[in-house]
Amino acid sequence: MARHESGSVLRILFGWLDVAAATGAVGTAKKFGAYIKQIVTNTEWIVAALGGAATQMRTAQSDSAAVEEDAYQQFSISIMDVDTGAVASADIDITGISAVIEKSTGGAAFSAVGLTAIVFGKENGRVFVDYRFLAAEWAAGDVYKIVVSGITATVGGDTAYVPAMVWSNLITEQADISADTDPQVMGRAQVAATTIDLNQAVGSYVLFTGATQAVILESLILRCPDIAAGGALTSIAIATDDTTPGVVISAADGAVANLTAEAQLAWDGGIYIPVGTEIELTIAGGAHGVAYVCSVVAKYRSVVSGGELT
Repeated sequence: MARHESGSVLRILFGWLDVAAATGAVGTAKKFGAYIKQIVTNTEWIVAALGGAATQMRTAQSDSAAVEEDAYQQFSISIMDVDTGAVASADIDITGISAVIEKSTGGAAFSAVGLTAIVFGKENGRVFVDYRFLAAEWAAGDVYKIVVSGITATVGGDTAYVPAMVWSNLITEQADISADTDPQVMGRAQVAATTIDLNQAVGSYVLFTGATQAVILESLILRCPDIAAGGALTSIAIATDDTTPGVVISAADGAVANLTAEAQLAWDGGIYIPVGTEIELTIAGGAHGVAYVCSVVAKYRSVVSGGELT
């Protein structure tokens, strides 16, 4: 059997890689090397047809979480370039976005009737919204569904189309005390503020009242306006209306001589304020004569979740 010389074998395989022969349809006259070039050319065309650099885009959506009624929930779509990271906000186009939120109650068909529209914004690397499920529109047991489409991004000069995203889950009962943001959780510091005009007759005036659950009063500040006290006023005092009052600011500390322009009378300690107990300011001597409005701020903590000063 005759053997092919090595040069002949290479020529058979690669056909001298004739560029002109590597164009057009593949036929029996084309050599192996030309076929490879044609395959590469076809592959490049396919990639371009499918979107070119746009194929480098990657997207991900946030979880479809259960949401408490009247709470906020964020819905977001991350948009990334596998080579450069977050796609710049300027390269994300939401002008053609379609964003629809719907509700199903008791297994009925989804409907957007009566719901606040959901409006997405954008920033580098994502499209998002912080949506509030208003208590007037949603109830525990409802199911929400959000469908978003029509977002595009420019990646490597090519237009990439973000896939449609869908979120859906339940509306749950609003927790009475579990939310970390709820200041009425047991032991959490709370603040109550009010004002009082000392241009009033001798007597006691309510500043705060314990409500819902007992609280511990920890501090209180009274700040005078930008004038010195005078007129018939001789002193003020702040205390609870208990049979044995819990004294916050004594008449001696609240003497008119201490009520100078923008003076502050401060107290800290601990007084138990049950539901219905009042913290009162008592005016002695008489009215100031002209308006003399003081700011009063109290810091306290609820003994049982839900307590407050009103």
